[in-house]
Amino acid sequence: MRPHPRHRRQGFRDNRRGMAKAGDGAPRSDQRQRQALIQIRVTAAEHFAFRRAAQSCGASGLAAWARNLLHKGCGGPSASDRVLSGVLGQLAGRMQEIAHLAPKVPPEKIAQEILRVSQELHDVQRKVIGDDREGVP
Repeated sequence: MRPHPRHRRQGFRDNRRGMAKAGDGAPRSDQRQRQALIQIRVTAAEHFAFRRAAQSCGASGLAAWARNLLHKGCGGPSASDRVLSGVLGQLAGRMQEIAHLAPKVPPEKIAQEILRVSQELHDVQRKVIGDDREGVP
């Protein structure tokens, strides 16, 4: 394959040292790993509904949205499950910090921190239930 004429003019070389080669054992990008293709035909109304659902879930596109649903249907964690797990882990860590600080800090500050964590838990719950899906794919 010859380089594009513009690249030759700009001094680019047809040097592919940085590119992974077949059999070299180098990791491949997601795009290069995904070689199988699944196709389905849908109506215009279905296409519109699917695009809208993907956008409301915060997916980067239809493919990411469909891949997430397929993984979830096969028992794997969905993107929203992974996000939820991360948020709950962070909140649990904050509760542990509060517990460790309790003997050293005035009770009013402990109560304020507990109320903040409680509010964040309520926000997460609202997002999971679906009242506010912003920020949850």
